Amino acid sequence: MTNKKFLTLICARSGSKGIKDKNIQKFGKFNLLEQTILQGKKITANSTYVSTDSKKYRLIALKKGAKVPFLRPKKLSKDKTPEWDVWLDFVKKLKIKQGYNIIVLPTTSPLRNLKDIKSGIKLFNKGLYDVVVALTESSRNPYYNMLEKNKKSYKLPKSQKKNFFRRQDAPQVYDVTTFFYIFNTNFLKQKKNLFDGKIGAIIIPKARSIDIDTKLDLLFARYLKKLPISRI
Repeated sequence: MTNKKFLTLICARSGSKGIKDKNIQKFGKFNLLEQTILQGKKITANSTYVSTDSKKYRLIALKKGAKVPFLRPKKLSKDKTPEWDVWLDFVKKLKIKQGYNIIVLPTTSPLRNLKDIKSGIKLFNKGLYDVVVALTESSRNPYYNMLEKNKKSYKLPKSQKKNFFRRQDAPQVYDVTTFFYIFNTNFLKQKKNLFDGKIGAIIIPKARSIDIDTKLDLLFARYLKKLPISRI
């Protein structure tokens, strides 16, 4: 897993509304940023990078052995800034050669493990997909039990020729997790978002798919971390 054509990118801006300093919240022995860096280094060794707008975060990252070649500009560190733009800015500023593969590891999936990442890389290496992500089965289904507003009434959000009256009969849908995103620099430069390409995915248990955005998410993730792995 130390292929020289793979590098890990961890994005950690300082501003967050749900939880102040979300990316450096304590999670076990380390904070979320530290934990993600240590995980990344086990995959790509000395090719683990952090993109941040914070001098404080940069210092934390450097102490854990990540590379932080520049501070991210404020215009790419806002609430509504697309992650895609941050990735593209990183690749352009570092002048990363064509053909390199990027493994983006968000800090907000603390229940992700190395086996998950390795499974994603193995699938990506088959050369069948432009991007590989991790999915989990959705608890809601737009074909069956979700509605959208239509003027003064509500209707199924997806146009379809057939109505489904049992959950078991509806097509299976999945939530995209924030476990990882694996893609090639060529794909990043040529497209506008992840969904512009052919997507491959590994499926992970619902219990480990939590994405930390609120204090409740963080508390729940800390609780799940204490459970035996066989239970989640």
